[in-house]
Amino acid sequence: MSTREEALKISSFIGCSGAHQDKDGDWMPCSSHEILQRVSMEAEPKKKAATHEFESIRRMSQKRRGKRKITGSKFEKLRERGVAGIETMPDGSLSSMSPGSEGALF
Repeated sequence: MSTREEALKISSFIGCSGAHQDKDGDWMPCSSHEILQRVSMEAEPKKKAATHEFESIRRMSQKRRGKRKITGSKFEKLRERGVAGIETMPDGSLSSMSPGSEGALF
């Protein structure tokens, strides 16, 4: 840490108070190194559980993507027909307007 203020901000975030300097003179969160170690050890199981949960979600998502069959593109090929305007669809998405359609610029 560069400053005592940064260490104090981190202290409040991780659940301890105060700041201390290590033997190299760097500022560290918590009022002592022992308290910082205790807070870190208490957080480690939560960190591992969160990491495991994240990995499980990521793997499930990859499996789902792998099972999808892509039969065709839902996107319009604008280069083939040109764009005369943009309209908002009922679901809030945007779509290009065909030349000559109602509300088109040309």
